Amino acid sequence: MSQLGSNTSINHDLDCDGDDAAELMADLAEQFPIDFIDYDAYRYFNSEGYDLFRWRRSEDRRASIPLTLGMLHHAIKHRRWVTKDIEALPPETRT
Repeated sequence: MSQLGSNTSINHDLDCDGDDAAELMADLAEQFPIDFIDYDAYRYFNSEGYDLFRWRRSEDRRASIPLTLGMLHHAIKHRRWVTKDIEALPPETRT
């Protein structure tokens, strides 16, 4: 098994989607005082099972964006999730 790092993608590298992803983010919100200002699960995670409406959502809401451990660390450290800020950070500065 390879090592985990700040660039490890929870959804793409670790195959976390659906209910597992929802539980992960709920636990994160419970453990840390993060203000999820505009977090949208559809940007990062696929639904559980077949998603009938996936192709009706805009391109940026089709689980295509990697959600990295560094992005989560950034949200925990700054106590807020602002999508445009977190996604704009270069991978090496997301911590």
